[in-house]
Amino acid sequence: MINKKKKYIGRLTLATAITSILFSGCGAAQKELAQTDRAFYEKISYQTVTVQSGSLTPQTTISLSAQGYTRFSYGATNTELTLEKVNVAVGDHVKKGDILVAFKSGEIQKKIEDYSGQISQNKLLAEHYRAIMKIDDTQDYSSDIAQLDKDTEVAQLYLDEAKEKLSRYQITASEDGTITAMNNSLLAGVFEPGSNLITEISGNGNYEADRPEGYDFNVGDVYTATASDIEFELKVKEVDDKKLVFEPVSDMSAVSDAQIFSMEVTRPAIENAVYVQKDAVHEKDGRYFVYTLDENGYRQAVWISVADQVGDYRIITEGLKSGDEVVLQ
Repeated sequence: MINKKKKYIGRLTLATAITSILFSGCGAAQKELAQTDRAFYEKISYQTVTVQSGSLTPQTTISLSAQGYTRFSYGATNTELTLEKVNVAVGDHVKKGDILVAFKSGEIQKKIEDYSGQISQNKLLAEHYRAIMKIDDTQDYSSDIAQLDKDTEVAQLYLDEAKEKLSRYQITASEDGTITAMNNSLLAGVFEPGSNLITEISGNGNYEADRPEGYDFNVGDVYTATASDIEFELKVKEVDDKKLVFEPVSDMSAVSDAQIFSMEVTRPAIENAVYVQKDAVHEKDGRYFVYTLDENGYRQAVWISVADQVGDYRIITEGLKSGDEVVLQ
């Protein structure tokens, strides 16, 4: 009995020692843990703007372009032609039928010269016969004169045909317009058959624009438009629900039909309007709201009703009053 008790006490002492060692090891590991700094809570600050009241003048900018805008591309395919003269440059205004580029053909030109020479000789000889008959009434060249007149008529037909053929080879303006592009080969005095040599832009002389919603226009009203920093006056010619047509009042020779004009138009001033910067207004599911700040500086959404946007401002019809502070996005 005594030996068994000693063995039990010995085992208990060993277990206690091992447990003590294990716990002492854990304690040492806990003392070596790193210490980290924690940031203090910082309250978010918001930029706010003040709701204002007063007079606002709605204004918008519209763009005008030439009405009936058409582009014409001209070229030549006959390889027997020779470039004779280029009569225009980029930016030139041209009239319908103007010869833009003149060509010549040695073969056709020779026919023209031959027929022209024959006609001149026939006419001179016929006049000579008539002069003789006038001096000497015994001489009768009537049949010769008739034949010469007939030959002249035939030669004139051939001459007209040759000239018409040559004219078909010339590049002429299809409509009034402006030259906007030219092949570099023309500037060097040659041309590339089959390539586009000249581009013309044409309009009908009027200018059109999309009608801005909410703005009234009356036929006859005159507005100022700008193109390339030059101001021009245009008069309202036609008005419908979607389009505006203007006709020039100023001389438009300094601008191309391809240019775009800008025009600023205004509406009558809106008096006693309550408004705020547009970036402070938000929209969700067709409804509008702004953020205000409570007494603790936290955001809260406020539903509002809005009207037109005028420049950088949105007009408020309900939900805010002048002097209120709202959060700017």
